[in-house]
Amino acid sequence: MVKRDRILRYAIVLTYECNAKCSGCNRFLDCAPWLDTELSIEDLQEGYKRAIEKGPEFEKVRVTGGEPLLHPKFEQCMEVINKTWNKDFTGRTCVFSNGIIKGPDRPEEWRYRTADKKARKEDFLPSMISPYDSRWSVKLGVEADCPRQCGCGRLFDCHGFTFCIYAGVIGRLFGIDPYSPVPVLRGNPEICKHCVFSQGIKGAFKLFTRAKRGRIQPPTKSYAKALERGKKEGFPVFKKFSER
Repeated sequence: MVKRDRILRYAIVLTYECNAKCSGCNRFLDCAPWLDTELSIEDLQEGYKRAIEKGPEFEKVRVTGGEPLLHPKFEQCMEVINKTWNKDFTGRTCVFSNGIIKGPDRPEEWRYRTADKKARKEDFLPSMISPYDSRWSVKLGVEADCPRQCGCGRLFDCHGFTFCIYAGVIGRLFGIDPYSPVPVLRGNPEICKHCVFSQGIKGAFKLFTRAKRGRIQPPTKSYAKALERGKKEGFPVFKKFSER
């Protein structure tokens, strides 16, 4: 169990646009893609200012997505992040990419060699498994930090701050706006109850194992209903950070 006064990490999502459509995507981009999610330079700067003024100290950030390299101002974003968000961190800023990049300087599809050699279908963990559907109660994420809050960090994207890297995408599916104009520490039980990591590492592993053995079929009941509703009625469109 992690104390609330610990030094935090942040995950910055530059965009939810992606050039891949991986089955079981933990951002649900394979079945519920986002539109208009580019984080602006101004928002990056203002977000850092509010994180410093309103939030606990943080040690570093990770840049993720979607595919962050698809952001049209990726290099400028990284310059801002390294001068602000990560200015006191002596290591490198970690960028999570799917390793498939196309551009004028790369006329042919280019892949990281490790992605071809190590990425196997059985290595990918299934998403859309709700502990709530198995009648499991929330253990972590609300009153105590969960593994993803500690490892990946709190989220900052074009809509603002949330308490977890997955809070925005889960909240969007279930019609719950988890965003705030300032850093958020405490989770929302209505979101956390649908996240496997609210069960801790061992609990999440049990759910993943059951899914891989066919005892659980993702998407589980709650996710299936949320997807059906979203496809019929449209997924929520949250306010942008600059509007909050």
